[in-house]
Amino acid sequence: MKRAIIVLISFIFFSEAASSQTIITDEKEKSFFLDGNLKGKDTSVIILIYQKNNYQRVQDTSYVTNGKFFFVGKVLQPSFCTLKSPTGKGNYTKLFLEGGQQKIIIQDTRFEDFIMSGSYTQRQDDTLKQQIKLVELKYKDFNDKYDKLVNDYKKATDSLSKLKIYQEGAQILGRIRIENEERNKETMLFISKHYDSYVSPVYLYSFMTNHAVETDSTEILYNRFTDKIKSSEFGKLIKEELNKRRIDIRAPDFAVSDIQDSRIVLSSFHGKYVLLNFWASYCIPCIEEFPDLKEAFGMYKSSGFEIINISVDISKSSWADAIIKFGLQNFFNIFAKDNVTLQNKYSNITQPIPSQILINREGIIIWNSVNQQTEQNIKTILQKEFDKK
Repeated sequence: MKRAIIVLISFIFFSEAASSQTIITDEKEKSFFLDGNLKGKDTSVIILIYQKNNYQRVQDTSYVTNGKFFFVGKVLQPSFCTLKSPTGKGNYTKLFLEGGQQKIIIQDTRFEDFIMSGSYTQRQDDTLKQQIKLVELKYKDFNDKYDKLVNDYKKATDSLSKLKIYQEGAQILGRIRIENEERNKETMLFISKHYDSYVSPVYLYSFMTNHAVETDSTEILYNRFTDKIKSSEFGKLIKEELNKRRIDIRAPDFAVSDIQDSRIVLSSFHGKYVLLNFWASYCIPCIEEFPDLKEAFGMYKSSGFEIINISVDISKSSWADAIIKFGLQNFFNIFAKDNVTLQNKYSNITQPIPSQILINREGIIIWNSVNQQTEQNIKTILQKEFDKK
């Protein structure tokens, strides 16, 4: 098991929602040429995934001959790309590709240790990674010890030994959390000094969607970006996400069938407070919140309060079984995959769960949990709101 820290950037994929957007710019696409050298393997297949103008996603393939491969194409601006082989097993990495001649050296099974030249944007990213690596080296002994404890825990056969290992691991985990804070601090420092770098919005978007930075702070940094960075792929994604997180705006309406096949229309709840609760049957923190939600529902239902449970499950059967198992029949229960409006208008569906949105009697969003890094007790939020009345 790897150490318990937030791994940023590695999860970022090209947004489906962004595919319909159009970049308005006077820039022209530029040709790129990527010469590659694969160490440790003479023949293989290398796949490059990048984006052209208007968020067009391109997947290109190159055959490796005597360890050499080559890609040519066009990009409008530096593109955050994926380079991988079909086999996996460490043969996957992210990099910044831009117009012009570039060279890359990769090692079989360790693509992430690539060496690249010719891309100014990638050189900026390398500078940041070097700073982060210095932080990681400072905590290497703790991470190594934690990994060893994880293995020891798996091998332990008696509960006393397991408890001792667990307690020791918990202490070390505290130091690893400090490491993660320092990593994040280095990244935020880079962003604050590079408002004209295509690297900055990639990391800021990752921080934002991982709750590593609050929405207000994200917006401040975004507003300092130069116009070209705001109009970049990830600059637009940040702006889109900020718009979806707005409060004091009317909640986007939706209509969808619930678990009982009854039609649920959000605007029909006008005159009531509505809590949209985003959850999944596999999410333990979500399940742990249900007692508080049930208590709040019991306290405020007579005052005009409803809860709409929005499941982000993939499996409908798992969703349906969980409603019965956890006694959620008193809530309205809907399935997010059944509704395009929910998917496009509410970013909570793609955020870490659980998360909630509180809508007032006028249909205005007054609170969204994704805007804060720290967890907030929904009962406290509701009590403050109903105490106003």
